[in-house]
Amino acid sequence: MSDSPSNPAGEEIKTLARIMKGNVGIIILTWTVLHIGSGLTFPLFPRFLEELGASPSMIGIVNAIGYLVITLQLIGGYLADRYGRKRLIVVTSFVMTASMPIFICAKDWTWVFVGLILTNVAAMSGPAIWAILADSTRYEYRGRIYSLSWIVPEIVLTPTACLLAYIVSIYGVVNGVKIGYVVYFTMALISTILKAYFLKETHEVRPHAEDPGITSLYRDIISALKTSSRKFRLFLIYILVQSPATAVIFTYYVLYLAHIVGLSDSEISLIFAAANGFYLIFALGLGLLLDRFERVKLLYPLIILQMIGLLVLIVYDHNFITALFVSFLVLSIAFVITYAHSVLEADFTSKETRGRLLGVATVVRSFGFILGSIVGGVLYELSATVPFVMCITLYLASLFVLTLIYYPQRSQILT
Repeated sequence: MSDSPSNPAGEEIKTLARIMKGNVGIIILTWTVLHIGSGLTFPLFPRFLEELGASPSMIGIVNAIGYLVITLQLIGGYLADRYGRKRLIVVTSFVMTASMPIFICAKDWTWVFVGLILTNVAAMSGPAIWAILADSTRYEYRGRIYSLSWIVPEIVLTPTACLLAYIVSIYGVVNGVKIGYVVYFTMALISTILKAYFLKETHEVRPHAEDPGITSLYRDIISALKTSSRKFRLFLIYILVQSPATAVIFTYYVLYLAHIVGLSDSEISLIFAAANGFYLIFALGLGLLLDRFERVKLLYPLIILQMIGLLVLIVYDHNFITALFVSFLVLSIAFVITYAHSVLEADFTSKETRGRLLGVATVVRSFGFILGSIVGGVLYELSATVPFVMCITLYLASLFVLTLIYYPQRSQILT
């Protein structure tokens, strides 16, 4: 008698369902719960800061500090190995939850500055969460599980951003976003409780005597960089050049649409909702294209289209319909490019050093975000269009770096 199941599709669904009952399901559920709060705050966060008294340059500095805290992911990987992955996840999740009342009670932008630093401490647990997700997933199901972990949480951003538009239309941007943070606090508390009670540790903590110390972490990272491929090192340069443009778009498009184009806060939130929905649909097709064609080459039309969109937005900023459509297009493409980068980073690294090198890529990207946020704010105060001219220049430079990267055939890709 054959050992193969009579209904392979049914058995596969059962296996996926069994996997989802453990750590994988808890991680996806908690991410989704947190995205409910994020969708009710993030789309209008720059306007929230502005209404609380922050200038464009101060908004850039606040965001830059937030990105700086995210670089703690490198230390987070070490702490996860030292003290346990679940423990780090629960502790950082609790810190993030405890920071939410600061946003709710904020009297001016300095309160938000403190709250953002505490909130972004949760990013330290990123390596631990991804490690538990990988540990809890069999290799042959990992692609589908990772897709679910990305798509399901993102889906809720579109309806919550629409809800934010409605709330802001009634209560204004400050009170509306604060209501969003009340929901965010509730969702963060639920997420923390779920992680504390249901997440299972997958890594046995090493005895203190065997701990090599945090300096060993940096030695390992330097060693991994020295042995990394030329393509990955060039891609780090590409990320450093391109990421400031991404930071400018996600931070200052909100202010640009509000003050130059003349859109209301509700309309801006609806644009975010529509762009996120388009991004999810387009990214599903992009995943198929990324598997069938040379992936670096697919970035060319996306970046060129982004440059054209920014140029049109600058030239036709007082044409309401044109600005509305182009801003939607620019934001959607920024989402898609970010997704494509995550696939390429995995391709350009080997299994043995992937964790450390992806941590390095996160730090490089965060450094680019810091530069983009600060410089973009200073330039915005000189002229609202100048930061987007800088974006076009950076995208053009990133195209040049891409030409230096030879993308191998699929059989040559490091795995």
